[in-house]
Amino acid sequence: MELPIPIRLPCNFDGVFKALANEYAESRAQARRVAWRIVKNWIEAQMALIEAGQASLIQVFLPYAVTQDGPTMFEKFLAHVSSQRALTAGSQSA
Repeated sequence: MELPIPIRLPCNFDGVFKALANEYAESRAQARRVAWRIVKNWIEAQMALIEAGQASLIQVFLPYAVTQDGPTMFEKFLAHVSSQRALTAGSQSA
């Protein structure tokens, strides 16, 4: 039996609003609908890759897996890379 893994999908409503504000988006509600449509289309494309055997479910969605302490795997990776860069920069300036 596989355990469920919570996933937090990236959906930046404000970014979509800013990108569409000048020409297309009339409201933040419309930007929210467009943002979720983009996510839906992305998921459909990723599922096609999985169904075709070009990627596994975990390969596609691992960055968005939520860890026990709250951040996603991608957010943990960024924090790790940032801390490594800070350590490297600190040792070079010493």
